Amino acid sequence: MTNNTELYVQVSDRIDQLSNHLMPSEFDDFVNYDPCYYDMARGYCLLVHAELENYFERVGLAYLKSKYDRWVSGNGGEDCIIAITMTLAIEGHQSEDGLFSELLSKVRSSGGKGKLKTQLGRYVNEYYRWMLGRVNGIKKEDLKKIFAPAGVFEEIEPYVSSFDRYGELRGGIAHSNVGPGLVQEVNPKYFYDTLYRNIMPDLSSIDAILLRKNPDLNSVDWSRVTIRDTN
Repeated sequence: MTNNTELYVQVSDRIDQLSNHLMPSEFDDFVNYDPCYYDMARGYCLLVHAELENYFERVGLAYLKSKYDRWVSGNGGEDCIIAITMTLAIEGHQSEDGLFSELLSKVRSSGGKGKLKTQLGRYVNEYYRWMLGRVNGIKKEDLKKIFAPAGVFEEIEPYVSSFDRYGELRGGIAHSNVGPGLVQEVNPKYFYDTLYRNIMPDLSSIDAILLRKNPDLNSVDWSRVTIRDTN
């Protein structure tokens, strides 16, 4: 059994390709590059962030759905179902649109496991559709929204601080205007080192935890897991 999911392998490969195409062949300690490399470094940071965000959304959805499917079939998944219902109760009190209050009421009044399965199945989809509209990146609070309902956020939390920092870096790049002063602040080597010394090792650790907690991720057809699954 591998230590990482196939989704992680795919994302890692795509990020390596971005590195090969957008990073300089040699880094300059004095950050003296042709101007085009500064623009490429900015694009590199944004594209890597998009890959990471896509990974977290898809693996979170697959984790939650596969745990739910196990519970439905009577083969486990109770830990995740407990976390789902707890999140449902909390969001029911905090949500302004009333969606979770309605779902919580239906879960409480479900007459038997069959109806409960139906209501929680709806919740898995509704929560993800609602949540993805409120996730703004890969910072700690974003990852908590994705993984708390699956009951696994506390285990991956030690590895999320690097994503907080990368999210801030991406935000600075995305929302700043390019000018002569900013160009020199975009250091390709810093982006590259941050990614491979911090981000990718932590991503691998998170992915390994998710796979250990839910071995069914090994059999997921990732080509079929998209955020459209929540519609």
